[in-house]
Amino acid sequence: MNSTYKTIGIVIKRKDWRENDSLFSFYTRDFGKVEAVAVGSKKITSKLAGHLSSFGLVDLMIARGKRIDRLAQARLVQKFSFTSLDEFKFYAGLLEFLDKVITGHEADLAIWNLLEKTLISYSGNSNHNYREILPILFYLKVIETLGYRPELYRCVACHKNNIKHPYFSYVSNGLVCQSCQIAKETVAKESIIFCRLLYDDQEMLSRVIFNRRTVKHTADFIDKLIMHIFDKQFFTPKILIKK
Repeated sequence: MNSTYKTIGIVIKRKDWRENDSLFSFYTRDFGKVEAVAVGSKKITSKLAGHLSSFGLVDLMIARGKRIDRLAQARLVQKFSFTSLDEFKFYAGLLEFLDKVITGHEADLAIWNLLEKTLISYSGNSNHNYREILPILFYLKVIETLGYRPELYRCVACHKNNIKHPYFSYVSNGLVCQSCQIAKETVAKESIIFCRLLYDDQEMLSRVIFNRRTVKHTADFIDKLIMHIFDKQFFTPKILIKK
């Protein structure tokens, strides 16, 4: 086994580790979620600090350790331009969500590509409408990749199509028709249609201006959905969408 490995990653969490060190969690292209100690990173003279303190893609060289890996090199290769509090909340929210729902250390290229594309798209686009939709899309696609895509086309109980009065069962993770007697809640029909579009026609996101009420209702729906699936507190779409 090689004593070091190289990859490209994004910092998803940092915490203090001993007096002058920091423990970083990265989501990487080649190894999934990994942790490594950056020795001396809290010192002003640290060469690593500048590359790890900015939002962006980082080239990493990591040395394997018996108990925990050590960060040998880090080089910022692409910086994301997030300057406002709303932009920081967007970035922090997505990474916190990913940190909490990804438990293993296996590479997942679909999640890596989604994360990289989302952050680059957000950083490089000034369309406010488009930027509000991106976190909703990100959460929906992560849910799908992890095997929790909700059933949005037919009743999960009787499999009836073309449901006129949309109800949703968070326990069964899908739509329920009016006649089926299982626990369900009313969901705005436009939110269901919106989620279908986000799953099936993502190319239209930058071309269409969506009704603000629909975006907010959809964020509320996704908020409830992910809280039920993972049973954890997150920076959810509901928080990331402005009132």
